[in-house]
Amino acid sequence: MALASKKVVSVGSALVDLLAMADQDWPERQGFKPGGMVEVGAAKIDELLATTGAEPRQVPGGSACNTVVGLSALGAKCRFLGCVGDDERGGFFVSALRERGVDERLVRVPGGRTGTCLSVVTPDAQRSMFTALEVSGTLRPEHLSPDFFDGADLLHLEGYLAFNEPVFRRAVAMAKERGAQVSLDLAAWQVVDACGDLFRSEMKNVDILIANEDEARRFTGKEPAEALEAMAPLAPVVVVKLGAEGSLVARGDRRIVSKGIAVDAVDTTGAGDLWASGFLSGLLAGDTLQDAADFASLVGAEIVQVVGAHLPESTWARLRRRREMGR
Repeated sequence: MALASKKVVSVGSALVDLLAMADQDWPERQGFKPGGMVEVGAAKIDELLATTGAEPRQVPGGSACNTVVGLSALGAKCRFLGCVGDDERGGFFVSALRERGVDERLVRVPGGRTGTCLSVVTPDAQRSMFTALEVSGTLRPEHLSPDFFDGADLLHLEGYLAFNEPVFRRAVAMAKERGAQVSLDLAAWQVVDACGDLFRSEMKNVDILIANEDEARRFTGKEPAEALEAMAPLAPVVVVKLGAEGSLVARGDRRIVSKGIAVDAVDTTGAGDLWASGFLSGLLAGDTLQDAADFASLVGAEIVQVVGAHLPESTWARLRRRREMGR
Protein backbone atom coordinates (compact mmCIF):
# COMPACT_ATOMS: atom_id res chain seq x y z
CA MET A 1 0.00 0.00 0.00
CA ALA A 2 1.31 3.46 -0.88
CA LEU A 3 2.76 5.43 2.00
CA ALA A 4 1.01 8.55 0.65
CA SER A 5 -2.32 7.09 1.76
CA LYS A 6 -1.18 6.83 5.39
CA LYS A 7 -1.64 9.52 8.03
CA VAL A 8 0.61 9.87 11.07
CA VAL A 9 -0.16 12.17 13.99
CA SER A 10 2.27 13.01 16.75
CA VAL A 11 2.37 14.89 20.05
CA GLY A 12 5.60 16.08 21.60
CA SER A 13 7.98 18.84 22.54
CA ALA A 14 8.23 21.66 20.01
CA LEU A 15 11.87 22.68 20.32
CA VAL A 16 14.02 24.84 18.10
CA ASP A 17 17.35 23.05 17.71
CA LEU A 18 20.47 25.19 17.80
CA LEU A 19 23.35 23.26 16.25
CA ALA A 20 26.93 24.33 16.97
CA MET A 21 30.35 22.77 16.44
CA ALA A 22 33.03 22.78 19.17
CA ASP A 23 36.48 21.31 19.78
CA GLN A 24 36.99 17.87 21.31
CA ASP A 25 37.65 19.14 24.85
CA TRP A 26 34.64 21.46 25.01
CA PRO A 27 32.38 19.15 27.10
CA GLU A 28 35.10 18.57 29.69
CA ARG A 29 35.81 22.28 30.00
CA GLN A 30 32.12 22.89 30.64
CA GLY A 31 31.91 20.09 33.19
CA PHE A 32 29.60 17.83 31.17
CA LYS A 33 29.93 14.25 30.02
CA PRO A 34 29.79 14.14 26.20
CA GLY A 35 26.84 12.46 24.54
CA GLY A 36 24.23 13.16 27.20
CA MET A 37 21.18 15.37 27.56
CA VAL A 38 20.83 17.94 30.36
CA GLU A 39 17.83 20.13 31.09
CA VAL A 40 18.88 23.72 31.69
CA GLY A 41 17.42 27.21 31.65
CA ALA A 42 17.32 29.45 28.59
CA ALA A 43 20.03 31.70 30.05
CA LYS A 44 22.37 28.71 30.40
CA ILE A 45 21.88 27.82 26.75
CA ASP A 46 22.87 31.35 25.76
CA GLU A 47 25.94 31.09 28.03
CA LEU A 48 27.02 27.71 26.64
CA LEU A 49 26.49 28.79 23.07
CA ALA A 50 28.78 31.76 23.62
CA THR A 51 31.59 29.45 24.78
CA THR A 52 31.58 27.52 21.48
CA GLY A 53 32.43 30.60 19.46
CA ALA A 54 30.21 29.20 16.71
CA GLU A 55 27.25 30.66 14.86
CA PRO A 56 24.48 28.09 15.39
CA ARG A 57 22.32 26.60 12.69
CA GLN A 58 18.61 26.76 13.58
CA VAL A 59 16.15 23.96 12.67
CA PRO A 60 12.84 22.64 14.08
CA GLY A 61 13.48 19.87 16.59
CA GLY A 62 12.20 17.61 19.33
CA SER A 63 12.29 13.83 19.02
CA ALA A 64 8.72 13.17 17.82
CA CYS A 65 8.82 16.22 15.55
CA ASN A 66 12.02 14.98 13.90
CA THR A 67 10.37 11.62 13.23
CA VAL A 68 7.21 13.03 11.64
CA VAL A 69 9.25 15.49 9.56
CA GLY A 70 11.14 12.46 8.25
CA LEU A 71 7.93 10.54 7.60
CA SER A 72 6.52 13.53 5.74
CA ALA A 73 9.65 13.69 3.60
CA LEU A 74 9.23 10.00 2.80
CA GLY A 75 5.66 10.54 1.63
CA ALA A 76 3.27 10.09 4.56
CA LYS A 77 0.67 12.67 5.58
CA CYS A 78 1.77 14.02 8.97
CA ARG A 79 0.29 16.20 11.69
CA PHE A 80 2.05 17.52 14.80
CA LEU A 81 0.79 19.01 18.06
CA GLY A 82 2.96 20.91 20.52
CA CYS A 83 3.32 24.29 22.26
CA VAL A 84 5.41 27.25 21.13
CA GLY A 85 5.69 30.81 22.34
CA ASP A 86 4.57 33.86 20.39
CA ASP A 87 8.22 34.83 19.95
CA GLU A 88 10.50 34.84 16.90
CA ARG A 89 11.57 31.23 17.38
CA GLY A 90 7.95 30.14 17.67
CA GLY A 91 7.21 31.79 14.34
CA PHE A 92 10.24 30.07 12.83
CA PHE A 93 9.03 26.67 14.11
CA VAL A 94 5.57 27.15 12.58
CA SER A 95 7.00 28.18 9.20
CA ALA A 96 9.57 25.38 9.18
CA LEU A 97 6.98 22.66 9.74
CA ARG A 98 4.75 24.04 7.02
CA GLU A 99 7.68 24.16 4.60
CA ARG A 100 8.35 20.50 5.37
CA GLY A 101 4.79 19.48 4.56
CA VAL A 102 3.66 18.84 8.14
CA ASP A 103 0.16 19.90 9.18
CA GLU A 104 1.08 21.90 12.29
CA ARG A 105 -1.47 22.13 15.10
CA LEU A 106 0.77 24.19 17.35
CA VAL A 107 -0.59 25.95 20.41
CA ARG A 108 0.77 29.51 20.61
CA VAL A 109 1.31 30.61 24.21
CA PRO A 110 0.93 34.40 24.59
CA GLY A 111 4.03 35.91 26.14
CA GLY A 112 5.72 32.51 26.21
CA ARG A 113 9.23 31.60 25.15
CA THR A 114 9.67 28.76 22.67
CA GLY A 115 11.69 25.80 23.93
CA THR A 116 15.20 25.33 22.60
CA CYS A 117 17.73 22.52 22.46
CA LEU A 118 21.39 23.35 22.03
CA SER A 119 23.25 20.47 20.40
CA VAL A 120 27.03 20.88 20.55
CA VAL A 121 28.89 18.54 18.20
CA THR A 122 32.55 17.59 18.69
CA PRO A 123 34.91 16.17 16.02
CA ASP A 124 34.25 12.58 17.16
CA ALA A 125 30.59 13.05 16.07
CA GLN A 126 29.35 13.01 19.68
CA ARG A 127 26.68 15.56 20.50
CA SER A 128 25.99 17.04 23.91
CA MET A 129 22.43 18.31 24.27
CA PHE A 130 21.12 21.05 26.54
CA THR A 131 17.38 21.57 26.61
CA ALA A 132 15.31 24.51 27.88
CA LEU A 133 11.71 23.29 27.68
CA GLU A 134 10.07 26.68 28.34
CA VAL A 135 6.45 26.51 27.01
CA SER A 136 6.97 23.20 25.19
CA GLY A 137 6.04 21.40 28.41
CA THR A 138 2.75 23.27 28.94
CA LEU A 139 0.53 21.18 26.66
CA ARG A 140 -2.75 20.24 28.37
CA PRO A 141 -5.22 17.38 27.74
CA GLU A 142 -7.83 19.83 26.42
CA HIS A 143 -5.45 20.71 23.58
CA LEU A 144 -6.05 17.19 22.23
CA SER A 145 -9.16 17.69 20.11
CA PRO A 146 -10.94 14.74 18.46
CA ASP A 147 -10.39 16.17 14.98
CA PHE A 148 -6.62 16.02 15.52
CA PHE A 149 -6.89 12.22 15.22
CA ASP A 150 -9.23 12.20 12.19
CA GLY A 151 -8.10 9.55 9.71
CA ALA A 152 -4.96 8.73 11.69
CA ASP A 153 -3.35 5.35 11.02
CA LEU A 154 -0.63 5.88 13.61
CA LEU A 155 0.07 8.02 16.68
CA HIS A 156 3.80 8.41 17.26
CA LEU A 157 4.93 9.47 20.73
CA GLU A 158 8.30 10.39 22.17
CA GLY A 159 9.14 9.10 25.64
CA TYR A 160 9.71 12.67 26.82
CA LEU A 161 5.95 13.26 26.69
CA ALA A 162 5.59 10.91 29.66
CA PHE A 163 6.77 13.76 31.89
CA ASN A 164 3.36 15.25 31.05
CA GLU A 165 1.42 12.19 32.19
CA PRO A 166 -2.15 13.51 31.67
CA VAL A 167 -1.40 14.41 28.04
CA PHE A 168 0.48 11.16 27.43
CA ARG A 169 -2.40 9.03 28.71
CA ARG A 170 -5.06 11.09 26.93
CA ALA A 171 -3.25 10.96 23.59
CA VAL A 172 -2.92 7.18 23.77
CA ALA A 173 -6.57 6.74 24.80
CA MET A 174 -7.91 8.97 22.02
CA ALA A 175 -5.78 7.24 19.38
CA LYS A 176 -6.94 3.78 20.42
CA GLU A 177 -10.58 4.91 20.56
CA ARG A 178 -10.25 5.89 16.89
CA GLY A 179 -8.54 2.69 15.78
CA ALA A 180 -5.04 4.12 15.28
CA GLN A 181 -1.91 2.21 16.14
CA VAL A 182 0.50 3.69 18.68
CA SER A 183 4.28 3.77 18.36
CA LEU A 184 6.42 4.78 21.33
CA ASP A 185 10.09 5.72 21.21
CA LEU A 186 11.51 5.55 24.75
CA ALA A 187 13.74 8.54 23.85
CA ALA A 188 16.48 8.42 26.55
CA TRP A 189 17.61 6.17 29.39
CA GLN A 190 16.98 9.04 31.81
CA VAL A 191 13.34 9.06 30.69
CA VAL A 192 13.09 5.31 31.26
CA ASP A 193 14.43 5.72 34.80
CA ALA A 194 11.89 8.45 35.57
CA CYS A 195 8.84 7.17 33.67
CA GLY A 196 9.29 3.40 33.41
CA ASP A 197 6.22 2.64 35.53
CA LEU A 198 4.02 4.78 33.29
CA PHE A 199 5.37 3.08 30.19
CA ARG A 200 4.66 -0.33 31.65
CA SER A 201 1.11 0.63 32.61
CA GLU A 202 0.38 1.85 29.05
CA MET A 203 2.20 -0.92 27.21
CA LYS A 204 -1.07 -2.75 26.54
CA ASN A 205 -1.92 0.10 24.17
CA VAL A 206 1.45 0.27 22.39
CA ASP A 207 1.76 -1.45 19.02
CA ILE A 208 5.36 -0.52 18.16
CA LEU A 209 7.97 -0.09 20.89
CA ILE A 210 11.32 1.47 19.94
CA ALA A 211 14.35 1.65 22.24
CA ASN A 212 18.07 2.00 21.82
CA GLU A 213 20.38 -0.36 23.70
CA ASP A 214 20.82 1.97 26.69
CA GLU A 215 17.07 2.48 27.04
CA ALA A 216 16.40 -1.24 26.64
CA ARG A 217 19.04 -2.00 29.28
CA ARG A 218 17.42 0.43 31.73
CA PHE A 219 13.92 -0.85 30.94
CA THR A 220 14.76 -4.54 31.42
CA GLY A 221 18.10 -4.74 33.24
CA LYS A 222 19.39 -6.91 30.39
CA GLU A 223 21.83 -6.64 27.49
CA PRO A 224 20.35 -5.96 24.01
CA ALA A 225 19.52 -9.47 22.78
CA GLU A 226 18.06 -10.53 26.11
CA ALA A 227 16.33 -7.17 26.47
CA LEU A 228 14.59 -7.77 23.15
CA GLU A 229 13.28 -11.10 24.43
CA ALA A 230 12.09 -9.47 27.66
CA MET A 231 10.24 -6.74 25.76
CA ALA A 232 8.91 -8.87 22.90
CA PRO A 233 5.76 -9.93 24.80
CA LEU A 234 4.91 -6.31 25.60
CA ALA A 235 4.03 -5.08 22.10
CA PRO A 236 3.32 -6.56 18.66
CA VAL A 237 6.54 -5.04 17.26
CA VAL A 238 9.61 -4.32 19.41
CA VAL A 239 12.90 -2.77 18.32
CA VAL A 240 16.27 -2.50 20.03
CA LYS A 241 18.49 -0.11 18.08
CA LEU A 242 22.24 -0.79 18.21
CA GLY A 243 23.55 2.47 16.73
CA ALA A 244 26.10 1.87 14.00
CA GLU A 245 25.71 -1.90 14.51
CA GLY A 246 22.12 -1.92 13.25
CA SER A 247 19.05 -3.20 15.07
CA LEU A 248 17.21 -6.18 16.50
CA VAL A 249 13.48 -6.49 15.82
CA ALA A 250 10.83 -8.82 17.20
CA ARG A 251 7.31 -9.45 15.93
CA GLY A 252 5.62 -12.30 17.73
CA ASP A 253 7.91 -15.31 17.40
CA ARG A 254 9.87 -13.78 14.54
CA ARG A 255 13.29 -12.16 15.03
CA ILE A 256 15.07 -9.87 12.57
CA VAL A 257 18.68 -8.72 12.61
CA SER A 258 19.44 -5.65 10.51
CA LYS A 259 23.10 -4.76 10.05
CA GLY A 260 24.33 -1.18 10.30
CA ILE A 261 25.86 0.67 7.36
CA ALA A 262 29.44 1.84 7.78
CA VAL A 263 29.82 5.57 7.09
CA ASP A 264 32.00 8.42 8.33
CA ALA A 265 29.73 9.98 10.96
CA VAL A 266 29.99 13.69 11.69
CA ASP A 267 26.99 14.11 14.04
CA THR A 268 24.60 11.64 15.70
CA THR A 269 21.92 14.26 16.45
CA GLY A 270 18.52 12.91 15.46
CA ALA A 271 19.88 9.57 14.23
CA GLY A 272 17.45 7.55 16.33
CA ASP A 273 14.52 9.81 15.43
CA LEU A 274 15.16 9.47 11.71
CA TRP A 275 15.81 5.73 12.06
CA ALA A 276 12.26 5.59 13.39
CA SER A 277 11.03 7.55 10.35
CA GLY A 278 12.51 4.95 8.05
CA PHE A 279 11.25 1.99 10.02
CA LEU A 280 7.72 3.32 10.50
CA SER A 281 7.48 4.27 6.83
CA GLY A 282 8.19 0.68 5.90
CA LEU A 283 5.67 -0.77 8.33
CA LEU A 284 2.97 1.66 7.23
CA ALA A 285 3.58 0.86 3.56
CA GLY A 286 3.36 -2.89 4.16
CA ASP A 287 7.04 -3.68 3.57
CA THR A 288 8.52 -6.80 5.11
CA LEU A 289 9.95 -6.44 8.60
CA GLN A 290 13.46 -7.01 7.22
CA ASP A 291 13.04 -4.39 4.50
CA ALA A 292 11.65 -1.86 6.99
CA ALA A 293 14.58 -2.36 9.38
CA ASP A 294 17.18 -2.31 6.60
CA PHE A 295 15.71 0.87 5.16
CA ALA A 296 15.76 2.44 8.63
CA SER A 297 19.48 1.68 8.83
CA LEU A 298 19.94 3.43 5.49
CA VAL A 299 18.12 6.55 6.71
CA GLY A 300 20.12 6.50 9.93
CA ALA A 301 23.37 6.24 7.98
CA GLU A 302 22.42 9.27 5.91
CA ILE A 303 21.54 11.47 8.88
CA VAL A 304 24.82 10.91 10.75
CA GLN A 305 26.72 12.24 7.73
CA VAL A 306 25.23 15.73 8.14
CA VAL A 307 25.07 18.13 11.06
CA GLY A 308 21.61 18.14 12.61
CA ALA A 309 18.51 16.03 12.14
CA HIS A 310 17.48 17.29 8.69
CA LEU A 311 18.43 16.03 5.24
CA PRO A 312 18.34 17.97 1.97
CA GLU A 313 15.47 17.22 -0.40
CA SER A 314 17.84 15.59 -2.90
CA THR A 315 18.74 12.97 -0.29
CA TRP A 316 15.10 12.38 0.63
CA ALA A 317 14.25 11.92 -3.05
CA ARG A 318 16.98 9.31 -3.36
CA LEU A 319 15.72 7.56 -0.20
CA ARG A 320 12.15 7.52 -1.50
CA ARG A 321 13.32 5.86 -4.71
CA ARG A 322 15.40 3.37 -2.76
CA ARG A 323 12.48 2.35 -0.52
CA GLU A 324 10.23 1.80 -3.52
CA MET A 325 12.90 -0.26 -5.29
CA GLY A 326 13.46 -2.39 -2.20
CA ARG A 327 9.86 -3.45 -1.77
